[in-house]
Amino acid sequence: MSRVKSFLNRLLGRSEHVDTGVEHDPADPFQGLPNPAFFVNALFDTLPQNLDDMLPRLDDLLAKTALPDVAPTTLDAWTELPLGWSATLTAGPYMVVLNGERTPLTPEQQHTSIHFSNWNDEQKDRLRAHRAHVHLSCWTHLPPDQTLTLLYAVATALQPLGVTDETAFNCVVADALDLALPRHEGGELALMPTLFWTGLLKFHRPDDGQVYYTTRGFERFGKPNLAWLAPVDSGEEAAELFDALLNYQYHYRQVFAHGHTAEMRGRTMRFSEPTEYAEYLSGGLPVLTVEVRRPN
Repeated sequence: MSRVKSFLNRLLGRSEHVDTGVEHDPADPFQGLPNPAFFVNALFDTLPQNLDDMLPRLDDLLAKTALPDVAPTTLDAWTELPLGWSATLTAGPYMVVLNGERTPLTPEQQHTSIHFSNWNDEQKDRLRAHRAHVHLSCWTHLPPDQTLTLLYAVATALQPLGVTDETAFNCVVADALDLALPRHEGGELALMPTLFWTGLLKFHRPDDGQVYYTTRGFERFGKPNLAWLAPVDSGEEAAELFDALLNYQYHYRQVFAHGHTAEMRGRTMRFSEPTEYAEYLSGGLPVLTVEVRRPN
């Protein structure tokens, strides 16, 4: 986790609003919502012409994860298309479909991922300058952490400029892709790399200058997104807090709800429905605010 934390000081720099919101039944926060999307896009200057070179790299990456029953990767289908190609990879029971196009992502796709991410402007501009992309989707029913591990392993093996994730309002630059892959830890996947698999947005509260830090992408794990009101420049603390809370819920099969409390590192946390700016904090998804109480 220390390598992940070293990136935090370079992140969390922009404040953006998402002006959509819907009402939901608090008894079932995911009622009526579509199934969460699991796909990413790998960005390139030039679209790869074949996948032969990436297969050994993918096998090496998969061997370092804790995905069960991984077998040598095979290319099972390849179809040339007018603007690119379509392919199917399998590794044991796992299947990933890749669709390569000699075109960049649409402005809307870039806005929902690159624009809302917290990388610096130079890194974002490099990603925006891409001229081709490969859309990757998992066609095997897996737990969410295994699905994202598989998708990021395949994307990393392609050696792209970076990877975008519209569901999480985030992207990952090439130099950080290895941090988006959890490795072996006691025979199981390590803690989820929340900073890379989910998004963190900032909304400034005008009356006192404080900031609501709020997540995107927790819904893929069956958990409400979280919002925390804190002083400006609390981004690193917010990222660490949300990382701990998501991993706790996921690994212990818990779901925080309105009125719940939690104890962590000498701090008491209370969870509740938003009382203000709900449409901005939610983005149309279940969200809880977190009140952090430190010991006197």
